[in-house]
Amino acid sequence: MKIVIENTIEQYDKLFSLEEEERENYFRFSMMKPFEKMWNTINVPLKANKPNGYDVIMATNCLDISMYRKLKLEELPWKI
Repeated sequence: MKIVIENTIEQYDKLFSLEEEERENYFRFSMMKPFEKMWNTINVPLKANKPNGYDVIMATNCLDISMYRKLKLEELPWKI
């Protein structure tokens, strides 16, 4: 069994330091890429084939696990 540990705190720090237009691709291709096999298993592509199509962004929004649009860097819980 292979165990991969992701440093999500550093990833979210970087995510929130980006311009808003760049966040979606960073979230998709940097943060969700390690879970691509899982997303493929449940038929969720990392990027939709057409604009506003079903992909990992829409799936994480439906599950309410995507924070990249909701918060600003200074609002992160680990920032003091």
